[in-house]
Amino acid sequence: MNKTLIVARHTFITNFATKWFLVTTLIPIFTEFFILHSNRMFNSFLLFTNHLNPRNVIALIIPVIAAYFCILYSSIIANEVVNDRTTRINELLFAMSSARIQLIGKIVGLYVLLIIQLAMLTVATIFLTEWQRNLFLYVPTIFDAIYFTFNILFATFFGLIWTVQIAVCIDDNTQTALAVIPVTLIYLQAAGLAFSFALIPGKMSLGIARIVLDCVGIIPGIGSILMPVLYYAQNFSLIEVIVSVIGEILIGKFLYKRAIKKYSVKALDHSNKKTNKWI
Repeated sequence: MNKTLIVARHTFITNFATKWFLVTTLIPIFTEFFILHSNRMFNSFLLFTNHLNPRNVIALIIPVIAAYFCILYSSIIANEVVNDRTTRINELLFAMSSARIQLIGKIVGLYVLLIIQLAMLTVATIFLTEWQRNLFLYVPTIFDAIYFTFNILFATFFGLIWTVQIAVCIDDNTQTALAVIPVTLIYLQAAGLAFSFALIPGKMSLGIARIVLDCVGIIPGIGSILMPVLYYAQNFSLIEVIVSVIGEILIGKFLYKRAIKKYSVKALDHSNKKTNKWI
């Protein structure tokens, strides 16, 4: 446990003390500020969503925020994994702990960063809502808030695991983008689908479309982005949401073990330079 916390602390401090953390925290806050503060922008947003009820508007926002954080943290874990063999401090961490502890520690450190960012975004949302006298914040229930947070954490975790699967195959740190691009494209497509489903409430809940979406909903990460929209805007049942979560956990457990195994192989072979087989 102590070794895991050491790795987590190193990952947290390394990324917290950067401009990246400040910029990526301020982007959603300033975006929210300009939408709420500018009457023209806010009225345009209301006009764009005037045929939706408040819960559908929530479903419209969830995939955007979830995909945003997933892509951000996937890029960090890719750099962490690819650069393991290129920095002295990571060599020392490998010498004192196993690859499993390394990977868990990195994920824990990134999760602390994510929780801090979500807390700052929540405080900013409450402040801006009170300042603008906007009742939108009071529409969600406690269940909505918990489910919203759960999906962001869940989607981000699976985004990290998917990225590790690819990053362990890359030896050259100049090719780190190759580990990020596939996950980014997948999450952007999932967010785009979810966004479109939120704009056409009730249109995808019948026939073969519902069965296909239920199957897609068990894919780790993608289900975490799609299912909130399907639940709020497409009248999917809570049972379908639970089945999706269980499916994601089972498949995600397999992917997690596979990621640790591949990461361990890379750690044992970190002294050998291999050609990147993805090129």
